Amino acid sequence: MIKWKSQYNTKIVKIDNQHKKLIDILNEIDGLSLGTINNSDLFEIGVELINYSKYHFSTEEKIMKKYDYYGYEYHKEQHLQFVKEIKNIIDRSNGIGMMLLSALNNFLKEWIIDHLLGVDQELSEFLISIGADEIEEEE
Repeated sequence: MIKWKSQYNTKIVKIDNQHKKLIDILNEIDGLSLGTINNSDLFEIGVELINYSKYHFSTEEKIMKKYDYYGYEYHKEQHLQFVKEIKNIIDRSNGIGMMLLSALNNFLKEWIIDHLLGVDQELSEFLISIGADEIEEEE
């Protein structure tokens, strides 16, 4: 289980709110008990994770493009690799719940923390440095 920590804050409310939602989805996956969930439900949660991740990544990428962020290409590539790896994990598990659940948990916990503390903090620092930290929710 991942608990939100102040060090994950980007100080960009829109991005932080989306990160918290992603962590909620990750914690939902982490809290699953294989005895109480079937493969179909597990697959649906994986799809929810992919869909929400794409939505969140799209938000970040629009912001990066709008403000001509120097790290855009690298950051976007990390997003693409994340989605690709989640799809690969789901494909490799062939619907076997234990494999899917274990692989997702391991990958997600490591990736989200590294991403939040790495490239997302760099993006935050950039946006704050140019005075673009008051990004509207609708943007």
